[in-house]
Amino acid sequence: MVRLGKTKSGKRLGANSSRSPLDAFRARKYSSAHCFYCARKLHKRTEEHVFPLWLQKRFKLQNQTIHLLNGTTIKYSQLKVPCCPKCNNEHLSGLEKRVQRHLRTPPSKLTQLQLTELFTWACKILLGILYKERLLPNDRRQPQGGPILPENLHHEFEMTHLIIQNARHPIDFSAEGKKRTPGSVFVFRLQSAKEIEAQFDFRDSIFHLVVFLRLGNRGIIAIADGGAVDIEVGDIFRSDGKFELHPIQFEELGAIAFYKASLFNRHPTYLIFEMKNRLQIFQMPLAGLSSKPVFDPWVHAEYAALLARFIDAPLDKIAPGDRSKVMQWRVDQNGNRLRIPLKKFPHLIQRFSK
Repeated sequence: MVRLGKTKSGKRLGANSSRSPLDAFRARKYSSAHCFYCARKLHKRTEEHVFPLWLQKRFKLQNQTIHLLNGTTIKYSQLKVPCCPKCNNEHLSGLEKRVQRHLRTPPSKLTQLQLTELFTWACKILLGILYKERLLPNDRRQPQGGPILPENLHHEFEMTHLIIQNARHPIDFSAEGKKRTPGSVFVFRLQSAKEIEAQFDFRDSIFHLVVFLRLGNRGIIAIADGGAVDIEVGDIFRSDGKFELHPIQFEELGAIAFYKASLFNRHPTYLIFEMKNRLQIFQMPLAGLSSKPVFDPWVHAEYAALLARFIDAPLDKIAPGDRSKVMQWRVDQNGNRLRIPLKKFPHLIQRFSK
């Protein structure tokens, strides 16, 4: 399950407290009559492209398709969610413009605020997909049946949806006494193929709220985990971010992040207050009162199976025998960093081009 949970709301101050994001999210309704972003009932409806138009045009995605959980395939250009005019034309439009600038900034130069906005943007895409899926039936042959995402999963996504309201409402997020990004987010420099169709890749994990995006010469991995993966392997990922990575090296990092997120065994707890028209979100210590490690043990065989699916390679090729050793492309067997030219792994480049 997604590792986000329990929230505690503080006293809301002032006569205008009904305008607080907390109110809309307490009464969250997943329907075409509500804004997917701010959760308010729509009096005037617009539609927000889950994958923004600038992204679709840059990577020629308009007629490409994405698979949803119930087997539906939908064109990127048709993947839209209900949105109020203010969120669509002001809050999210402003976020998109800032994200485009952030993607032109060297990863090592990104500030915490810029990283937080990239985290918000990546989670906005993921939650937009989830919102769309929530509106569709689990079984296309029985449209009147239950939705893809059952009712009992709503609260699992609610906290992340509240956290990313920082595009429209001031939010101060802190954990263990320090301000920080409300999750794990890493940005990488990548080698990029000349063919536009080979420059884009997207993966997600709805149960662990992980997003993997390859955008030409930039790669983003974002995890709504309260920063747990960052605390555990962030220094390693940031070290990799100093180098221009081959796409296969970025996929290896993606597989590591997805598997690590699946091992996270806590439910982050938050205290939420509204003070002077700003939300104050305090994350409690991840370890809590338990002496149990925050992550379950790493199992090479499990990771190997996930890596094989992630890079679309035969399991026996990347982890032969008992799976105790798994192939890697970031470093060699002595721990020395590998520099791989883009022309290497032609079969993988061909796959990227499909």
